[in-house]
Amino acid sequence: MADNTPQNTPTPEQKDDLLNPLDVNAGEDKKDSGESGVELVKNIVSTETTDEEKLLQEAPEVDTTLLKGVTPEKSVLLLFLKILFGVLLALSIASFFFFTSQLEDTFDLVTDTFDLPHAKNELALTNEEIKSLQTDYNYYRYIQANAYLNEFSYFGDTFVQNFEILNSQTASSDDKSEAEEAMKEVRNSIREAFMNAVTKLSPDLVAPLIDPMVPTEEDLKILFINELRTKIQDQIELLSQGDDEEAQRDAKNLTQTNTLVGKDSLIGLLKNTDFDALSDKELYDLIQSVNELILNDMSLVQDIKSQRIKWSDVINEIERRTVAVDSYYNQNFFDEIGGVRYSSYDFDTERRLISISGEIKRFDTANFTMIANLMEEFNRSEMFEGAEMRSFSKSGSLETGYNSSLSFSLQLIENATSNQIEE
Repeated sequence: MADNTPQNTPTPEQKDDLLNPLDVNAGEDKKDSGESGVELVKNIVSTETTDEEKLLQEAPEVDTTLLKGVTPEKSVLLLFLKILFGVLLALSIASFFFFTSQLEDTFDLVTDTFDLPHAKNELALTNEEIKSLQTDYNYYRYIQANAYLNEFSYFGDTFVQNFEILNSQTASSDDKSEAEEAMKEVRNSIREAFMNAVTKLSPDLVAPLIDPMVPTEEDLKILFINELRTKIQDQIELLSQGDDEEAQRDAKNLTQTNTLVGKDSLIGLLKNTDFDALSDKELYDLIQSVNELILNDMSLVQDIKSQRIKWSDVINEIERRTVAVDSYYNQNFFDEIGGVRYSSYDFDTERRLISISGEIKRFDTANFTMIANLMEEFNRSEMFEGAEMRSFSKSGSLETGYNSSLSFSLQLIENATSNQIEE
């Protein structure tokens, strides 16, 4: 007999398994059903709360044994970058140590202990060597320059003397001819000394230094000037300790040399002068200008000469102006034909005032006229000014002649005896 039961029909046990838990008590009354639902919800909430607390309180354990034997895939690029980073780091550390040790004093103990080169010390030693060599060079060429300037003053003094004779109003023609010839002869010697002095003083005093402590050219110049002066002064003190005459003379020459250091006015005058283009008057002025800027024996002598009054020129000028009024002056004809005769001269140094006393004799009555002509002639001179008569008296007769006392004063013009130079 054939089985008509469907093959897919569940058995009673299977039906129990397929029931919804919420429907298990579906046959009970509604009150029991409601209570069972509420109880189920509470259980779910309680379960979730418990799992959450466990999740926050305990970290899940990882089984590390699973990672054993797991290695990352090898990369050539990653290896290269690692090596490059290590090299750069090593170079950075080495560079920091090197430059710090060379430029600062931080690692001086290390560099000194292992006797390592120190760029800062090497730089300082190099700068000191440059300063020492340049100072020695400046020292010897300034000594030579001083010697040439001494020659310039020596030959220049001869030139000045003869130039003043050549342009003197009272010198004879023979004296002027000799003076002109002497000037021509000595001019070449002056030129040689001048050019040698220019050669020694023209080069710069300074030498370039790699020194951040000397920021400007002016500071560098001051540095080398002080170095040179210090060296010269040390040599002066050393020579001054000696008793022999030569050492004293060398000390004096070094003292004169020291006055040349840093004298830009002198160096500028020498460098900017075209000697061959100078006239005799311009050379005369140049010699005097240089002598005012240097210190040596001849410049001192020249300074004394320029300050003194050349009484021979003063007396010659007085006689020359008197002859213009009295043609027989100083020819011993005073008693026979009269004229002018001086008895005394007096000079007030502070006021540069010359006082002259004497007498005038005339065999007519023109004594006052002659005195007035004499005063006018003195005021016409380029050496005197302000000639004035102090007193006047007259006595005598036509037979014996009329005598008048003579007393007048002359103001000597400043540097009059050296200013009688034609341009």
